[in-house]
Amino acid sequence: MPIPQPGPNQSRDEFVSKCMSSLKDEKKPQEQKLAICFSTYKNAKKKKQSKGSMEEPRWEEQVVTNEDGDCIILI
Repeated sequence: MPIPQPGPNQSRDEFVSKCMSSLKDEKKPQEQKLAICFSTYKNAKKKKQSKGSMEEPRWEEQVVTNEDGDCIILI
């Protein structure tokens, strides 16, 4: 299934939710799906910024798994 692209006014949280829903049938670990969605959003925003738009606040994401196997996103 193709990876969706964020809309011009779509927030990061809205996009990641939509992206994760579209990848639900993919046989990949949840952490990998999250990484795909976050990097797709980040790369789309970088392209937009390089076209002369206003700069968004910079953020770094890290996906980790705790001892119970729960996925945690650090932003």
